[in-house]
Amino acid sequence: MGRDYTTFRARRAPHGLFRGATVLLPLAAVLAFAFSPAVSRAAEMSPDQKILHVINRLTYGPAPGDVERVRGMGVAAFIAEQLEPDAIPQSKELSARLEALSTTRLGTVELFREYGPTPDKSGGLGPSQVLAARDRAGIVSREAADARLLRAVADPAQLRELLVDFWYNHFNVDAGKGLARLWAGAYEREAIRPYVLGRFLDLLAATAMHPAMLIALENWRNVAPRGEAAASASAEPAALGPQNGDDRQNETPAPAETDVQGINTTYAATLLAAHTLGDATAFSATDVTALARVFTGWRIGAPRSETDKNGFVFDQKAHDPTDKSFLGATIQGGGMAEGAAALRFLAEHPATAGHVCRRLAAYFLAGEPSPGLVKRLSAVFLQSGGEIRAVLTTLFSDAEFFDEKRYMAGFKSPLRHVVSAIRATGAMPDAPTPLAGVLGRMEMPLYHCPDPAGFALAPAGAPTARDMAARVSFAADLASGRLPLWAELPKGLAPQSLLAALGRAQAAQTAETPGAKTSGKTKSAGKRAAQAAASAKGRNEPAHDAAIILSGPDFVRY
Repeated sequence: MGRDYTTFRARRAPHGLFRGATVLLPLAAVLAFAFSPAVSRAAEMSPDQKILHVINRLTYGPAPGDVERVRGMGVAAFIAEQLEPDAIPQSKELSARLEALSTTRLGTVELFREYGPTPDKSGGLGPSQVLAARDRAGIVSREAADARLLRAVADPAQLRELLVDFWYNHFNVDAGKGLARLWAGAYEREAIRPYVLGRFLDLLAATAMHPAMLIALENWRNVAPRGEAAASASAEPAALGPQNGDDRQNETPAPAETDVQGINTTYAATLLAAHTLGDATAFSATDVTALARVFTGWRIGAPRSETDKNGFVFDQKAHDPTDKSFLGATIQGGGMAEGAAALRFLAEHPATAGHVCRRLAAYFLAGEPSPGLVKRLSAVFLQSGGEIRAVLTTLFSDAEFFDEKRYMAGFKSPLRHVVSAIRATGAMPDAPTPLAGVLGRMEMPLYHCPDPAGFALAPAGAPTARDMAARVSFAADLASGRLPLWAELPKGLAPQSLLAALGRAQAAQTAETPGAKTSGKTKSAGKRAAQAAASAKGRNEPAHDAAIILSGPDFVRY
């Protein structure tokens, strides 16, 4: 319970980076060499390829029995099932494991009350209070990461878990910013997870109002350009909430007319550039400022007050009530309704449809979609009122989704690689926390991306030798039991079991993918990788074979 999440953060210094990395670097270099661009083809996939393709793209990777199940029910039925996640039963084991993570059952306000900063009698936060608050927040962030990883590994509604990853990145909140550390998990549960297949506008509104977003993109500082209101926002967020059950946010002084230092455009700029329009040429600096004025007064609530249920408050006295000219239209001064109108305007904008649909398609195609596909998806987005399920239904039935050139054409992100390896074993970790540490060392720590646009949806190119060193090290530690995930190594780590789970019928052939037309170059590189690993280890044992499978060229692709 006590291990602080900061110990899992990325360590960029390469010195002593990975145990056994010296031995495994030659293997990593060979594997990196094996990742040549996919051979261009323009034909429909075979039936066997389609089965593995939908499993790879709509889940984190095959688990034992998945290939046989999809073959039995059919590709179309599997897609339809994943598009209705609420109808998919969750296992009792997963439910029990999630239930044991007590902080994940708490809402934003409850988390602040029970795990937030505790001021001293004078109302301040000294060094001891700050350190104690960080320890308490560490418990919350560790349990949030455990819950995310357990769901990613074991929840049968796998498409929903991928979409949680996608939308969290789209509306990224960096847990490294102040109280966002305490609230990142709650943000995922309250503002992302319920809406991943619903209306885009609902996602937009839920993220805009969540305290974690208000902290991460600094809209809690964004007050009307009037002196006293701006000054009130200079206090730390913890001080914004009443300390003894009162409602101090309603005591915000009336701003003066001349001071413009209260406007903070961080959220507005990100909303336009990353969350909605995407195209930086579609708006101007004047539009950003106007939108920031629309969102003045959207602030942190009164988390210590019994009247506060969600941590958000609209502070009328900190709001700029004037009319705003925005993207050629006029938003009439109307308090909080201005923000609602702006979000609706942006959600229904054709540029937003194009931006969101292109990113969704790129995520599931593991590569850039054609302009024609983006146009088709955008039409569905606009006609359906931004229904994400309708867009994905169209994407998963499009010929481009099943074009053979898309088969095994993507490189797994660190998160997808790590989770797919655990899924292939068929065993839920007894202790998933070490996986968060692995992701930190792979420079993809959960909830800790400083870029407002989130992590890259998929690696832009082939993994580097350093990337592969991290992945080979992870696979070796996993296969040998050095990574303390289970009390006993699961039987699914046996090479033949892994190959069966991954849909491979033959014995360990790291460069082989059933049904795929693997290039001779890749096969040769895979064999060299196996030989290099065997030479480096000086032996050939089952754990070694499992490590080769879980770091081989075909496993890193999906």
